Amino acid sequence: MRFFFLGQGEELKKMIGAALYIECSSKTQQNVKAVFDAAIKVVLCPPKPKRKKKKAKNLLNSLSKEVK
Repeated sequence: MRFFFLGQGEELKKMIGAALYIECSSKTQQNVKAVFDAAIKVVLCPPKPKRKKKKAKNLLNSLSKEVK
């Protein structure tokens, strides 16, 4: 059996690109239904991918063009 602290779970969520992190316990059944409900919701209505900002790159490109 392995236990995670909230901070570890959130960090793992970011590392693997998961949509959500929900703590649950199969022993006490706490939040087990919430985990499955959230998984179904993510599959049926996936979150929109976050766009990466390109401002810095565009700014550098425009500056390099001015120098040339």
